[in-house]
Amino acid sequence: MWSPATLVAFMAARPSRFGFEDVGEWLDAVCGAAAVEELVCELWGRARSVWMKAAFIMWRGEQPEAAAELSALAPGGARGPYKFGVPRRRWGGRTYGDFDVVDYIFERYWEPPGSHFVCWDGEPSSAASSSL
Repeated sequence: MWSPATLVAFMAARPSRFGFEDVGEWLDAVCGAAAVEELVCELWGRARSVWMKAAFIMWRGEQPEAAAELSALAPGGARGPYKFGVPRRRWGGRTYGDFDVVDYIFERYWEPPGSHFVCWDGEPSSAASSSL
């Protein structure tokens, strides 16, 4: 079984080899369990682009302090934008300047827990908190 830091590093290094369909259900837990020190060990020797993608993943996983620390520790090298995922013809990515990342994955698959909404009497409400 992979450690949380190994998983984040793999997602950053090889996003096209990872399935992101249900990422919103578990990403915050993985990122919350990934220690910055362990991430640094996993990312050591990799290109700046991988460090910045890992920082972006940590930010999406509700760990802004860890994301800022990884960004600050990233080695020098070519500046972005770095592609996170594969561009699709019918769907463009979103640029996140703090990380120099163009996201083609999370913007497509991101559905954080509790984000499913239902309409009841014309008003949107969380399905989890709805008392039907």
